[in-house]
Amino acid sequence: MTLTYGQSTITAAHIERHPNNLFVPYDLMDLKTAIRPKLTADLMTYVSPSGNNSNDGLSARTPKLTVQNVIDTASKTYDFNGFHCIINCAAGTYTVGAAFVNKPLGGTGQFDWVVQGNETTPSNVVFNVANGNCFVAAYGAGVQIRGVRMLATGTPTVYNSIGYGILAFGSAYVDTYACDFGACGHTHVNAADGSIVNFASTNYRISGGSQYHAVATGSGRVLNVVTTVTVSAAVTFGGAFVCATTGGNVVIYSNTFTNPGNVSGKRYSAESCGNIQVNGNSATYLPGSVAGTSVTGGNYY
Repeated sequence: MTLTYGQSTITAAHIERHPNNLFVPYDLMDLKTAIRPKLTADLMTYVSPSGNNSNDGLSARTPKLTVQNVIDTASKTYDFNGFHCIINCAAGTYTVGAAFVNKPLGGTGQFDWVVQGNETTPSNVVFNVANGNCFVAAYGAGVQIRGVRMLATGTPTVYNSIGYGILAFGSAYVDTYACDFGACGHTHVNAADGSIVNFASTNYRISGGSQYHAVATGSGRVLNVVTTVTVSAAVTFGGAFVCATTGGNVVIYSNTFTNPGNVSGKRYSAESCGNIQVNGNSATYLPGSVAGTSVTGGNYY
């Protein structure tokens, strides 16, 4: 068999059957110009702690094991055509995190990916990652994370950013809904390099400590407005509850903090032209046992 592509004749030795029964030359299989099926509705996928990454992940009966494998497979297989990939997470504990990098083909950057746990009881769907991160969004990726509990161990180094519940950088956008933030080695939520992490005006829980609850750096923004934050256990933040640095912005006001006395550590740290906007609330508005600080051009207002 031969296939003519432009001025080239490709023999059978260069042709492989595509999973969707299309013949695609090897030299096109990883290019955006390759023929891909276009989504005509949101893509429903499934993962489970008892799943297997060799499964197709397209039904609750055939779940994959990791969110990362869903991302890798869907990114290489489909033109999103403006629709979303919904990743339904069965109850249990997942020990591998996920990185969403760039927009997928046909993606909009507005929540191309949705990680769906249990918004009523997020502690039923746990991401517990050793020496790593639960979720990373980078370079224009758009993600919703809904109803999961996050724990991550590890201390970041110059060459290895680990210990984050959510780490967003490179103009990524992340919404969180009804999540539970457990113990993390460094930070529950970090928005860096023009990225935004938005708590989406939904109630959420803090059940473990970290160096920081929320950090905005390098023109990143953390938005946390009109939420009820329940601190369900005694927790310590070694750095501060919130931190804005190097031009980062944390917007946090009109919140209700339940059990704020459970929080130990500095209330806030505004530094290096970072801004923490509390809409005129007092210096004791944020939870903590130590007064906050504003230094080197940082602002709390």
